[in-house]
Amino acid sequence: MVTELNRDEYGVIRHYPEDGILELEWLEASADMTDDDFKATLELFADQAERALYRTQIEAKGTPSFTHLGAHAAGILEEAGQSAEKLLLDAADRAQEAIDGAEAEAAEIIEAAEGRAGEIQGAARQDAKQLRAEGARVAEETRQAAEAFRVQTEQEARSLLEEAREATEALWQEAERERVAVQGETRRLEALRQRTHQQLGRMYGHLESVLDEVRRGIGGVGEEAEPEPAEPVTPEPAATRPPTR
Repeated sequence: MVTELNRDEYGVIRHYPEDGILELEWLEASADMTDDDFKATLELFADQAERALYRTQIEAKGTPSFTHLGAHAAGILEEAGQSAEKLLLDAADRAQEAIDGAEAEAAEIIEAAEGRAGEIQGAARQDAKQLRAEGARVAEETRQAAEAFRVQTEQEARSLLEEAREATEALWQEAERERVAVQGETRRLEALRQRTHQQLGRMYGHLESVLDEVRRGIGGVGEEAEPEPAEPVTPEPAATRPPTR
């Protein structure tokens, strides 16, 4: 069963709870998205990942699955890596388009200069030199701008990837703390069970000894002879007291 968590013009976020997967599908409009739009989409994806993991932890309370938490953490890191790679590819394509446009513009300027050189040779040569220099300058500035944009994009992509790794590491650490806590509680309950079992064993042995003594007492009473009937006692005459003077 798949749950669609968010949809906008750039992508769709889906959750597969049974498989422990959070998916980000890019739509066609993402090719024209700005850097801010891309960053906002990744932040929304990370927020949805945290919520999905929280819901998973709540639903699995009492029987934690560390493999399931690991699957969530691996999905977040993989999705962040794929998004960073796509951002780098898009930046390279945009830079190449800018360079190609600048080169085409420079070629057009050079062709115009060479056409005018046939009419006015001296002035055309000077103009051609100036136009070539201008075209080279434009091409160089465009190349530098494209290179700066590529470097900035790589830095932002690395930063996003590092944040995703830190979030994943935090999730692993939290899962490890919970695992240690569960193991400690399990050992405590096992020790309590053993102590209770020992105490019950001692109480059972004591009750058995008491019952044995009771049984022996009941058997001894039954074996004793019945007492003979008592002989009738004849009352003696009362002594006569002397008269009081």
